[in-house]
Amino acid sequence: MVRVMLRRTLFMMLYMFFGQSCMASEIISPGSEWRYFDGADISATWFLADFDDSHWPVGPAQLGYGEGDEATITDFGPNQADKYPVQYFRINFFQREVTTDKVVLRLLVDDGARVYLNGEVIFEVNLSSSNKAQQLADNSLIEHVWIEAQLNDIKLNQGDNILAVSVHQLSHKSSDLSFDLALVSGISSGQ
Repeated sequence: MVRVMLRRTLFMMLYMFFGQSCMASEIISPGSEWRYFDGADISATWFLADFDDSHWPVGPAQLGYGEGDEATITDFGPNQADKYPVQYFRINFFQREVTTDKVVLRLLVDDGARVYLNGEVIFEVNLSSSNKAQQLADNSLIEHVWIEAQLNDIKLNQGDNILAVSVHQLSHKSSDLSFDLALVSGISSGQ
């Protein structure tokens, strides 16, 4: 009986030690608060880490308009038939230590997006390679579906990091825009 109890205790200790060291950690959670810009004129440096976004409004995700499930409703502009083609989102997050762990990006977007980490593009969906600031999305996803992508060869800095996202419409007449994002470290895509 003592031997069985000892084995169980040892198993639990090993499980707790190795299990916790392999667990994923959420860097950015769904529903996080983002700074956003939903106007017509944007600075060409809006995605850089040292850009001053302190004058941008702040709101929790899901951000956007037109579906009724938004936590923060953004403005599509003065003309419903000619909406702004792109909206911009930024979040600052603190990383305790430098990590090059497996990082998974989870993105809810309608219609296309470009994601920057500390000023560098790390992911794009439904955009051509033209990289024009006001470009329209090339395609549309099935709405309300989270895209998951393994991010390779990215480095989260120790200390402050900035994630910036441009969300691109398929058309100036698009009826809705949706955005939310999660960033998870320490797992492989599909887990």
